[in-house]
Amino acid sequence: MKAYVGVIDEHEGYQEIVFADTANGAKQKFQALPECDLEYTDVRVRRAKYADGYENVSLKEFREMQLDNDWWMTCYKTGKQVFKEDVDYVDEDGHVYSKEAVSNV
Repeated sequence: MKAYVGVIDEHEGYQEIVFADTANGAKQKFQALPECDLEYTDVRVRRAKYADGYENVSLKEFREMQLDNDWWMTCYKTGKQVFKEDVDYVDEDGHVYSKEAVSNV
């Protein structure tokens, strides 16, 4: 399947990756996400070729792929937005920990 990105909130930058064979299939999957309160006709998706092949990897590997592709994440401990350069590690459950959070232990 192909990877697609859908935007949950344009102003906040919240996005999610879904996997489907077609853009219409991706729109359906994206619209069905609990975080998505958009009508089907308002859902916009775009291809995310960099995420092809990541459908069945661990959440840790998936988060690391997102960080490698300029996604920001929320630090599991501090709640702050972090980019790859701010991340200390990603645990097996996909929780992202910032360098700041780890240094304050």
